[in-house]
Amino acid sequence: MLSPEAVGQVRALAARAEAADGERPLNEDALLALGADDATVDHQLRHDGDELIGYAQHNRRHGSGQLLSLIHI
Repeated sequence: MLSPEAVGQVRALAARAEAADGERPLNEDALLALGADDATVDHQLRHDGDELIGYAQHNRRHGSGQLLSLIHI
């Protein structure tokens, strides 16, 4: 389970990605799983210093995965 701070960081990163390309980067199930205490969901966060630059989620129950990455150009 992600901490409330990590959930906020992932949601902020997703909002930045959506603002940049007009598409929601995480589906509804992935967003709901952010704060859920679900042993079938794995979360991986990638930081550059204090900045969250990537997030991956694997949901074993659904056999699905979500990937969100920030690319600086």
